[in-house]
Amino acid sequence: MLSSSQTPYASSMAPAATLAEVPTIGARRATTLPMVHWVPAVAAAMIYPVALRFAIDALHAAQTGDGFARALWGLAALLGLILIVAPAALALRGLLAIRLDTTPKAIAVRRLLHFAVAVPPAYLLCIRIAGGMNSLVGNVASGLIAWWGLWIVLAAVVWNVGRAAQASSDSTPAPVGSRAAAIERASLAARSADTGTPSFLSTVVGRARKVHRLAIVAILASFLIAHLANHLFALWSVPAQHTVMLALRTWYRAVWMEPLILALFAVAALTGLLRFGRLTRGQADAFRVVQTVSGVYLAFFLASHIWATLGARFHGIDTDWAFASGGRAGMLASGVAAAVLVYYAFALLAVATHAGLGLRMVLLSRRVRTVAANRSARLVFLFGSAASALIVAALLGVRLGG
Repeated sequence: MLSSSQTPYASSMAPAATLAEVPTIGARRATTLPMVHWVPAVAAAMIYPVALRFAIDALHAAQTGDGFARALWGLAALLGLILIVAPAALALRGLLAIRLDTTPKAIAVRRLLHFAVAVPPAYLLCIRIAGGMNSLVGNVASGLIAWWGLWIVLAAVVWNVGRAAQASSDSTPAPVGSRAAAIERASLAARSADTGTPSFLSTVVGRARKVHRLAIVAILASFLIAHLANHLFALWSVPAQHTVMLALRTWYRAVWMEPLILALFAVAALTGLLRFGRLTRGQADAFRVVQTVSGVYLAFFLASHIWATLGARFHGIDTDWAFASGGRAGMLASGVAAAVLVYYAFALLAVATHAGLGLRMVLLSRRVRTVAANRSARLVFLFGSAASALIVAALLGVRLGG
């Protein structure tokens, strides 16, 4: 789900002269896109399932071992964790490195790297789809084959795309860092002053931005804030969380409300996809990169999470705290649950990041000072990150109320 308030750096409705007035940093011509920007991320994504299994086995061995063996397996589990987060870290590094490149090859790589950031939910979705609705945990063997095949095909496509066009393509840098707000405002002003007839695509994308914003606000107000706040009660005790959950379910599982919430998620995802296609064609600063990355992660997470939740309910299983955390003892006590710990943790951080940067874009579009907009984004991110840390602690079995 991408932020509805994002403004493309190279809008088709923004005259070049207007954007040219914004100061730029340097200039460079595109030659070839170094493989170091994307191949390591693809390799890390392909070995993610193996790293996940290795980390879980090492963690359990560390829990049951003694003395030196326990310490050794603990280090092995830490190595496994590093390998698990490697796809996202390497992909984000690559995205920041190519954020000014607009050659066809760079656009294809940029989109592939967004997928690499979303490896944890994308892999779980893959094995769940492979297992169908008749399987709660999915089909790991079929999902693994599909996973490797998918990445091989995607890598082959990226390897070959735009080879002829890239030789003659130029890459024009865009303002980055502190100049991000200036170019966003320049683009907004250009669109406001434009008296020509916008293209059909520009109209659709512009409306999608507004619809996306409304959908996100509605999701937060009607479901997500209350849902995440409910998780915090588990930090006190599971019975307290369960009591609040039952009360909230009278609202968001009402016959008329639940379909509406699911529809809002679908609208947010579809309009976000339109924005993603537009934004990944142009140049971006670090704020924009992190914004689109968090949106793509949330899109895959929601698809996987909704699939799992509906599948469990199809089998008559209550999707309560025990279902989410692997039981009262927490995720580390369950191998299956431990496999989704990073998946959950990254999703919580993505919500905080996407909300904070989305607010920043809205404030800048309202001509709020850049310092104030950045401060507001940081406050949302810090508050969301703190809440995320507390929820992860609850998932791990931490209880303050005994």
